[in-house]
Formats: sequence, structure tokens, C-alpha cells
Amino acid sequence: LLFMQITQKRGDIAIMKAMGMPDGDITTLFVWLGMSISLVATVLGLALASIVSWFLEHYPFITLPDVYFVTHLPARMEWSLLAQVFVVIMIISFFATWFPAQKTRTINIADVLRFEA
Repeated sequence: LLFMQITQKRGDIAIMKAMGMPDGDITTLFVWLGMSISLVATVLGLALASIVSWFLEHYPFITLPDVYFVTHLPARMEWSLLAQVFVVIMIISFFATWFPAQKTRTINIADVLRFEA
């Protein structure tokens, strides 16, 4: 998603570079964009997982065959695990956004403005 954003915004990136914006600031801008998308997706995903887990814990409607020791599907949300998952996902998201954002450093201003403007 971030790679597509960078590809589509090549003209805007070239204009920002032509106006004197440092490469580091442009890279930081795209890292923040990717991290904000990841943050929203992570929070929504963990909230949905918490709701489903709570629902399965309080309303055990998934019954298991008599072969198993338990009669229903066990589900329990551990908040420490939820926090660990959040931290790991955000670290992975940082590296997943950092490498495509580095591509903004290699954009040639003259070529982009000549062919896309």
C-alpha cells in the first residue's frame, strides 16, 4: 500500500524536493503515513479479536465432539498477550514502512518533472 502511494505521489515528491524539502523529511512523512495506517488497522484488529474472544468466553456456542476433554471451544483474552502482539506488530510495521519510504530518496527530480508534469 505504501509502495503504491509513493509511486502515485512521485510528482508531489519531486515538487517537495524542488522546493528544498530534505530527503529525510520526505522519508519521515511516508513512514508516519504507513505507521498511522498500521496503527489504525492494528487497533481495529485487536478490538475485534477482543470482542470475539469475550463473546466466545461468555457464550460458548461452539461445541466440540465427545472425543475431547472439553465440551466447548475455550477462549480467554490475556491482556499481556494483547500488548505483546501490539508491540510486535508495530515494530514489524515500522520496518515494513521504512524500506518503501527509502525509495523516496532515489527519485530524480528532473526526470519526474519532465515526464509527469
